[in-house]
Amino acid sequence: MARGINSDGETSLTKFEDFIGKVRSRPLARTERFECTFAFPNSFQGEIARLREVLKGRNSSMIASADKQGGVVWGGLAENECTIMCEEVQIPGMVLQNKEVPIGAWNFMRNSNVNFLGNEINITFLTDIDWYLRHVFEAWISHCVNTTSKEVAFPDDQYGEVSISALDWGPGENVRTTWKLYEVTPKVLNLIPLAMMGTSIARTTLIISSAYWTSKVVEVAMAADKNEQPTG
Repeated sequence: MARGINSDGETSLTKFEDFIGKVRSRPLARTERFECTFAFPNSFQGEIARLREVLKGRNSSMIASADKQGGVVWGGLAENECTIMCEEVQIPGMVLQNKEVPIGAWNFMRNSNVNFLGNEINITFLTDIDWYLRHVFEAWISHCVNTTSKEVAFPDDQYGEVSISALDWGPGENVRTTWKLYEVTPKVLNLIPLAMMGTSIARTTLIISSAYWTSKVVEVAMAADKNEQPTG
């Protein structure tokens, strides 16, 4: 905000009133104003459909009640369920690789590469009574590496995409900016503690890995190539 006056009588460059005027004219970003959207691998959609049918068969009375009330508990895609139930997510970061370069009696730092901090992004979801998303993530991990044969799927059959959008404060919930993660694969499906004396909602945490991401200012040629390819 504002600097104080030092012993030499130097005044600050900005005043507290400048800060107040700034936040009044341009609101600050809020951590709870976000939307996280998901795109699972195309080759994984069949397993999601089979899982949905299995859970529908076990909860036919509840599904019939939900359908009668116009609910879309099982009618929507798993991607929609992830977006609605997402409680917490992390915006990815960046890191520059640098090394010391000795020149004479001095050591200078020189940058050599840039990496994307998307190796361990935690996404937390509220868990419904059927543990639907928990089973979806279990199936996604099994889709990447078969739990019986340990056969690894081809990379393109494993990768999904995740977009994290920051929203404004208005009733229209307009998107202010977006970070899109590419080549997303599940890394850790965390333990879920249950307690007899607890009264909280169960939460499912999935840790994902992403090779790279793009934003309004960060561009990656590989991402542009993927967006030009037809999907479906």
